[in-house]
Amino acid sequence: MDPDGLGGGGMNARLVNTVADVINAALTQNRTAAGIAMALESAQLLQSPETAAEVQRLRDENELLRLNHTQIQASLTRMSAELGQALRDAAEDLPLLRANLQGWSERSRKAEAELRLARIELAELEARAAAGLGAVWWLAQYEGVEPELFATEAAAREFCDQQAVGELDGWDWFPDGDGVFRQWRTSDLDDRPVGEGPGSVTRLLAPAQGPRLDEVTEAGGNS
Repeated sequence: MDPDGLGGGGMNARLVNTVADVINAALTQNRTAAGIAMALESAQLLQSPETAAEVQRLRDENELLRLNHTQIQASLTRMSAELGQALRDAAEDLPLLRANLQGWSERSRKAEAELRLARIELAELEARAAAGLGAVWWLAQYEGVEPELFATEAAAREFCDQQAVGELDGWDWFPDGDGVFRQWRTSDLDDRPVGEGPGSVTRLLAPAQGPRLDEVTEAGGNS
């Protein structure tokens, strides 16, 4: 028995049978001679074993490349979706970040203004103490806000000016007699006063510490 299917003349019986099956199938489909040849070519029966092996290798590599391309495309799609979601999340967080930044900026501005007022008041108090003068207080009043006492006129005006930011377009200060200064709205064209504003600053004089000058004189005259 010939296990390889080879006859005495070296014929490959298995190959012959395969060719016969392909031809028979082509004839069943009423194919022409060219059609039969194409059927044989599709079955790789017109190629040498080496050529058939090379074609199969190329087909396998092409399939592997196709699978790799599919995987890469899926990875790019997933990464694009993740990046898009990250950008959307960042866009949603942006208003909150802006609001926090604005709040920090506003608190910083107020802290700087309060520190400036404190320095002005301290300098005024030190100057009056060195001169032996009684304390002068300035009452800052602004509509809708609790009145505040300050040691300097500048600090009292600054308090009212802070309240006016965002409420008045323009303003200036003018004396109103008896140590009172009033905040007036001003014209955008020539800065002239056009109406009384909501703020005022009033000078309050406290008595100096220690005996008055006439008391010292009388005491010296009686000695």
